[in-house]
Amino acid sequence: MIVRGKIDYIYELRKDLFIQFGKEASRNFFISLAKLIIATNSRDEKEKIKKEYEKVLEAYNNMGDKTEYIFKVSNEKKKLTAEIQKIDLLLNDGEALKKEFIKRNSALPLDRQLFSVRKFS
Repeated sequence: MIVRGKIDYIYELRKDLFIQFGKEASRNFFISLAKLIIATNSRDEKEKIKKEYEKVLEAYNNMGDKTEYIFKVSNEKKKLTAEIQKIDLLLNDGEALKKEFIKRNSALPLDRQLFSVRKFS
C-alpha cells in the first residue's frame, strides 16, 4: 500500500502476517510490538503512544466488519466536510467573522484575548 508516495511497511507487514499466520497471531504480534514500543519510550511519550495505540487497536477491531467500518468512516468524512464548509462560510463573510471574533474574545481572560481580527483568522 502506498500512502502519500511512500510505502506503508506496517500495512504490508500486517497483511503478510495475516496471510501466513492468521488473524489472531497477527493481532497478538501488533499488540506485543506496541507494548515494546511503549516500554522503551520516556514517560511523556508513553501517554501519547498509548492513546495512539488505542486508536489503532480500535480501528483494527472495527475493520473486522468492513461494512460498519466504511459506514463510520463515511459519517466522519461527512461531519468533517460540514465543519470545513462552516469555517469556509465564516471566513468569507466579514460580518460573521467579526461576530465570531467578538464572541470568542469575550469568553477569554484578558491576558489571552486577541486584539486584532487578523490574528484570529
